[in-house]
Amino acid sequence: MTFYGFMLLLHMIAAVCGLGATFALPILMNMPKTVPEAQFAFTVNAGIEKLAKIGSITLLATGLILRAIEPSLFTQIWYISSLVI
Repeated sequence: MTFYGFMLLLHMIAAVCGLGATFALPILMNMPKTVPEAQFAFTVNAGIEKLAKIGSITLLATGLILRAIEPSLFTQIWYISSLVI
């Protein structure tokens, strides 16, 4: 596996971890019905937030590294729009 392939794999894993965890939060927080369940949900929520932050930062970093490795990405409209967003 090349370095580019490894960074691309890491980028995809970060997307799943970072964005997937973010989408899981509303579902998790709507499930508790009792106070102990809510306390547990908040504890799990704290862990998921860390995973989402780490995944999102890794996603940004690997995206920029991929751009440095492959300069032609900067001519692609999808890449420029993802940086703007």
